[in-house]
Amino acid sequence: MDRGRFPASAEAGADRRSLSAGADGWTLRYDNRGGDWMAYGYRARDRYLSVSASLPWEICAGPIAGVVCGVLLGLEGRTLLHGAALKLGHSAFALIGASGHGKSTLAAALVREGAALLTEDLLVSAPSPGGWIVEPGGPSLHLLEDSYAALGEPSGAAAPKVRDGKFAIDVPAAGAGQEPLAAIYVLDPPGADTEARFNRLTRARALMRVLDHLYGAPWIRPRSEGDLRFCSDLVAQVPVYALSRPWRLDRVAETAAMLRRHSAP
Repeated sequence: MDRGRFPASAEAGADRRSLSAGADGWTLRYDNRGGDWMAYGYRARDRYLSVSASLPWEICAGPIAGVVCGVLLGLEGRTLLHGAALKLGHSAFALIGASGHGKSTLAAALVREGAALLTEDLLVSAPSPGGWIVEPGGPSLHLLEDSYAALGEPSGAAAPKVRDGKFAIDVPAAGAGQEPLAAIYVLDPPGADTEARFNRLTRARALMRVLDHLYGAPWIRPRSEGDLRFCSDLVAQVPVYALSRPWRLDRVAETAAMLRRHSAP
């Protein structure tokens, strides 16, 4: 991996993310308002990733297990979901939803309930002879200040680092192997529910909800026929539930406890 400087012809922008891709590879670049930048370049012919930046390596390394892998897999045609996956017992379940719908906060509360975090933000799943599985990813949580203040650090977690206004918390890995996917929970947007509610979705409704939460669509690549087939096969074999719950931080532990009971075999 090359940690040299990005070519001088690449000027810093205002505050943006840009992705350029072609047959030879791709470049993902971030610029912030302060003039700092990070760039990840992938050379397809020898599968070589270079990292260049004006920022310290500790900051640049953070996105590699998440968004950088998401770009690599997405441009190779893999269907990815935007969500977290946690392990309870001998199986896993997924939380998917739009940005700001509380996936990370609920995942952190579930870790405090005894669940093991498999991956956050980038969710990679695949069919197997025994059913669908989840691939382990980067075991870290990214919480806004109010969520971190309400939940603190899960047991065994490292001290957090503040990145992009969020507390980045590395938690103990659940293991290096694939885990069977037992259920998917789609987080409903904020509402007035007084307690957590789980609604099993029909296959047609589940398909539409899961398709709404593809990782990187459309900025990595637009949704494709392959994505439709993937999600159709997924919801045909894995139960999908809509999860609505109280939109209050002092109730998130209650929701996590109910979800743990609901997902129990």
